[in-house]
Amino acid sequence: MKSITEKINEELKKIKKLPPLPDIQDFESDSILLSDDKLKSTKNSFMLWPKNRLTDLLHLDFPLIQSPMSEYSTNELILSICYAGGLGTLTAGYLPPEAIKKAIQYLRQKTRKRFLVHLYCFEDNKDSFSILKAQTALNPFRKKLGLPIQTEPYVLSYSFSDQLNILIEERVSALSFSCGILTSTQVQKLKDHGIVIFGTATNTEEVQALNELAIDGIILQG
Repeated sequence: MKSITEKINEELKKIKKLPPLPDIQDFESDSILLSDDKLKSTKNSFMLWPKNRLTDLLHLDFPLIQSPMSEYSTNELILSICYAGGLGTLTAGYLPPEAIKKAIQYLRQKTRKRFLVHLYCFEDNKDSFSILKAQTALNPFRKKLGLPIQTEPYVLSYSFSDQLNILIEERVSALSFSCGILTSTQVQKLKDHGIVIFGTATNTEEVQALNELAIDGIILQG
């Protein structure tokens, strides 16, 4: 079975003749213990990739960020991207705060490299009537698809603020967010703890709104 890095290399070759990424198996540990030949080859590959603000900001070898893909963002994928010189992404939008904390700590046990945590910036909605109204409107579609009918408002036991506080407490390297926008107070608090921030935009209005915040970058998403 081909490794994740090998698959990435194959796709890169289709796009442009670029130096191959070092395979995760080349790395025995975070200290990058390579044989002399592999070390020389890897360093030469790194030198051919242009450095830019992104690589400098996050101390990356390559300007590559793993897309957050919910349950498909496995620990193996995250670590493979990190070891290969890019930025792995922990998708934590659907995780409760304590689960996010455990996931961050687990990855840190496996690597000293930086990784990003992605959250869904849902507003904390305490209006149970509006939630139930929306659930009721969706029930005919659930019935048609053979899904369970919802008769109670689904309210999370935690808030987005609770999730954000875990990231600050753990001092993660970087945060990206989608499905909403941070407040200027939240941005400043993250900045005070040295966290790099990326917002996600799907249209020009969202780009303009994000551009007014003091974040480090905007990710354009289809």
